[in-house]
Amino acid sequence: MSALPKFEFQVGENWQLHQFPKVFVREQTKGPARLKIAASERGSDILLQLAAVLGESFALLYVLVVPRGGSAEGRYQSPWLGREQMAEMFGKFADYWDQDGRHHVWLFSQSDRATLVYDQHNVIFAYGPLEDYVRLLEASGFAEARALPFPAPHTHCYHPTFDPLERELTSLPNWQHSPLREGDAW
Repeated sequence: MSALPKFEFQVGENWQLHQFPKVFVREQTKGPARLKIAASERGSDILLQLAAVLGESFALLYVLVVPRGGSAEGRYQSPWLGREQMAEMFGKFADYWDQDGRHHVWLFSQSDRATLVYDQHNVIFAYGPLEDYVRLLEASGFAEARALPFPAPHTHCYHPTFDPLERELTSLPNWQHSPLREGDAW
């Protein structure tokens, strides 16, 4: 299957695939510092590369903001996963996460207390060992930038072809479902 658009912006009367440049931005939040990383293509691969510098165990949080496959909106939390189990999840669901805008995917490393958030705007927010992330990103051709502006207006694309994967992911055994929290549907 050829890649489907996840995030588009409007030019005149038409919608076009939005492509960020290969950049990252350092940001200071009210809490910890983080990186904001452009992930226009294969963001799930970038997420796995970043996770390679983190120790096990991992937890995934799938945040379904716009259900369209018959699932309930909400947060779906995995049990603790080893690196191989995590890689299997990415192998199964990466195309869905990369090509559909109905969700966010969070990855948490217990040993590093680090969090990676891949959002519906094709942006990864990285908390944890920032300098390790920077070295990895720069080795992969990313450059540091001052800002990563979002296009306006923009839209998120939801593709019926991924509805079965939504249902499969939200019905995995041993995953805990909870309601969305304020800020999840940004």
